[in-house]
Amino acid sequence: MTLSGPKGRDNWAGQFREDRTRWFLWFPALIGFGIALYFSLHFEPGLPWLILPVLFLLLIFVLKDSSFLSVRVV
Repeated sequence: MTLSGPKGRDNWAGQFREDRTRWFLWFPALIGFGIALYFSLHFEPGLPWLILPVLFLLLIFVLKDSSFLSVRVV
């Protein structure tokens, strides 16, 4: 995996898309990060904190096939 594309330009999005078959390997790390974040909080998260990830996933779903401001999630 190289971090620079043709002519020395960074191609992070292309590398990210090429590695999509290995995205599932990040799940344990992200779950561990979520657990660490939860235990580092000084309060018990309520309902609004549960709604935020759902809204984020909904936004990704809506932008998936959109050409809104050249933002496209693959």
